[in-house]
Amino acid sequence: MRVPPSGGICVKSARIAGVILDATGWFPALDTMRPISSPVRLVDTRAGQLGVIETANAADEAMPVAAGTVRRYLPLGRGGIPASGVAALSVNVVAILPAAAGVLRVYPCTSVYDALPSATTVTYQRGVTIATSSVVPLASGGFCVAASTSVNMLVDTPGWFAADKGFGSFADLAPRLLVDSSASVAGLLESTTIYDGLLTAGSTRRLELAGVGGIPDVASLGAVAVTLVAVAPTANGHLRVWPCANAAVPPPSTSAVNFRAGISIGNAAIVGTDAGGLCIYAASTTHVRVDLAGWFPPVT
Repeated sequence: MRVPPSGGICVKSARIAGVILDATGWFPALDTMRPISSPVRLVDTRAGQLGVIETANAADEAMPVAAGTVRRYLPLGRGGIPASGVAALSVNVVAILPAAAGVLRVYPCTSVYDALPSATTVTYQRGVTIATSSVVPLASGGFCVAASTSVNMLVDTPGWFAADKGFGSFADLAPRLLVDSSASVAGLLESTTIYDGLLTAGSTRRLELAGVGGIPDVASLGAVAVTLVAVAPTANGHLRVWPCANAAVPPPSTSAVNFRAGISIGNAAIVGTDAGGLCIYAASTTHVRVDLAGWFPPVT
C-alpha cells in the first residue's frame, strides 16, 4: 500500500467493525515495491462489473470462473501498471459467495495450458466471501487464475515490483508448496526435514528456508512472500508468523491468520527471516500449509 507524503493511510469499512492493523515491515520509496497512486481493480467476474483488464479488452466476463478452468490475464499497461519492467504484482484476490468449498490458484503463466502449481492463493468455504493478498510474478507479461469449484472473483492490485530491484522467485516463476502437515504430499521443505503433524495449541514450529530447493542462502535471504493456511483447526484461534533464529524466540502479538473451528482459511504475508528461518505459532491446534511466492534480499 502506498504511503503518501503526509505519512498516513485510510481505512473505510462498508459495515460497523472493529479493525486491527498489523505491520510486518516497509519498502523504501521508489525501491522494490512500486505503489500505484490508488489501488486498482484488475478483474471482476460479476455481471456488469468491469476491471481495467476487462475494460481494455472490451469484454465483460460476467460469469464465475468454472470449476477446473483457467483464465489468463495481461495486466501490463493497465491501471497505472507500466507496460514493461514489471517482475511481479502485489494482488488482493477475493472469492465471492462460492457455491462449494475450494481454492483459487493465482500464478505466472504463458498460457492457460501451463501446469498448475502446487501452491494455492485463496482457500474458501461455501457461501463465504473471503479475500487473500499475495505476490504473483508475471510470465510473458501475464498471470493465470484457476478455480477448483465455480466462483466469482475479484483481483485488485495496490502496486508492482520492479524487475531487477530485489524481488526474486524460482527459475520457472511458479510458487511452491513448502509444508503441508495435513497431506501425504511432501512440500519443498519436507524433503529435508519432517514437518508432518498438527501444530498443537500454544506451540511454535520453525521453518528453515535458506538454501533449500533454489531459495537463496542465509546471506542473500532477507524476507519471503508466503501464504499461510490453517487447515481444519480444532478450535477458534490464529496463527502468528515472524523471523526467528530458533523456536524459543517468543511470538509477537500480531496475527497473520485468524480462523474458526473446522474451517480452513489462509492469508498471505511478507515476513522477514532470521538465520534463514521463520517461526509459526498456533493459538489453537491446527494443521498448517505454507506456500512460497518469492523472496527479498536483506536490507543494506
